[in-house]
Amino acid sequence: GVDVWRDGELLVRDGSESEILDALGERNVVVVSPIGGQGFVFGRGNPQLSPAVLRRCDVEIVASRAKLDDLDSLRVDTDDPDLDTELRGWTKVRVGRFERRMMKVE
Repeated sequence: GVDVWRDGELLVRDGSESEILDALGERNVVVVSPIGGQGFVFGRGNPQLSPAVLRRCDVEIVASRAKLDDLDSLRVDTDDPDLDTELRGWTKVRVGRFERRMMKVE
């Protein structure tokens, strides 16, 4: 599920798209991790993170080193071809408190 937090307070637990949109503020960050061995970040298993939600948020991807070692690239499939194009390219993935790894998003 998708939870919405602001200033340490839980606003929405396991929210729907409309609940998430209603809770968004001026600055929003979506923190996601690739799903399974296919490397999907958006579009598989998180439909509440719709194009409408994602267009209002910055994206931070987090993953373990081991998970990234098994992936050639990350993938997006939001059902919005323009958004998919915007999300594609190289991005930094957080793999530790101070460590990031560059990964290609396809």
